[in-house]
Amino acid sequence: MTPEQRVANIERFGYTSSEAAFLVLAALHGGYFIRRQFCQFVGVESGKRSAVLIARMAELHHAERYAFPQNRSVFQIRHKAFYAAIGEPESRNRREHQPSSLPGRLMALDYVLTHPESTFLVNARERSESLSSLGATAEALAASCSAHGGAGRGPVRLDGTSVTFTFIDAGYETESAFVTFLRTHRLLFESLPAFHLDFVGTIDSRFGRAAAVFDQVLSKGRLPGLNTEAVDRLIQHFEDRFAFEARRTQQFDRARLDRLRDDLSGFSSPAHQALFALWKAQGAEAVKREVTLKRGTRGIFRKVQLPFRYSLCYTQEAA
Repeated sequence: MTPEQRVANIERFGYTSSEAAFLVLAALHGGYFIRRQFCQFVGVESGKRSAVLIARMAELHHAERYAFPQNRSVFQIRHKAFYAAIGEPESRNRREHQPSSLPGRLMALDYVLTHPESTFLVNARERSESLSSLGATAEALAASCSAHGGAGRGPVRLDGTSVTFTFIDAGYETESAFVTFLRTHRLLFESLPAFHLDFVGTIDSRFGRAAAVFDQVLSKGRLPGLNTEAVDRLIQHFEDRFAFEARRTQQFDRARLDRLRDDLSGFSSPAHQALFALWKAQGAEAVKREVTLKRGTRGIFRKVQLPFRYSLCYTQEAA
């Protein structure tokens, strides 16, 4: 379903074209919105237009209103017929979520609203088709799919052939969520010729530390400069080492023993140890694939600071 088809389907409920376009974005990117975001989208400051939208949604039972301190409200698009109309009848965005998860969802929508020219990949099929066309392997896509519902999940956007992933920093107390996100997506990142990662946060976000973590996690285990001859020698070393450790040394001559001794010293880094474990588990082809992917990694970390605070969602009042 194209974006235009989604908007046209929502217009049939009686919404204006601008209302429908905004609600489609909100439903696809988190399921929640606040009045300020709608006003920003349609280019008004506040008042009558947002009130009309909220009244129409209430009349159609399309949204739930959640009240928070200081007279602030968050609206969730819940109605199954609405999601069916945009081709996502089983969307997780329909479910009720903990108040603590709402800032991240509102931040994701704000990020989307600041990139109206981009194409966003809103479901697994769109991500698979588009990223495959850019070089992502089926194995890499399968390895990363589990992260799309986890902490830090953010929009994925295309600008021509440039792909950007996002991590939404909604105030996690530790950096473990970002580390998990990077590790889960690592194979996907390494299968692409290039990508950007936008770390989306507020004035309180740890942008500097996040950049360091990005470099550390995605460079860990990389062995630059390995040509085909060097990889073949590394695999031969793994065969010799495995045979020696298994005490199958009857075919070892002096030259082979000397080479093993030298290689045990030269191939002793944590990265080499990880590749040896991979060789034992999956064989030589897995090692070749791993080294080849790592040489092709080209990722750019970018800081995206949103000018809003999202602390409103931690203490809910009766609606």
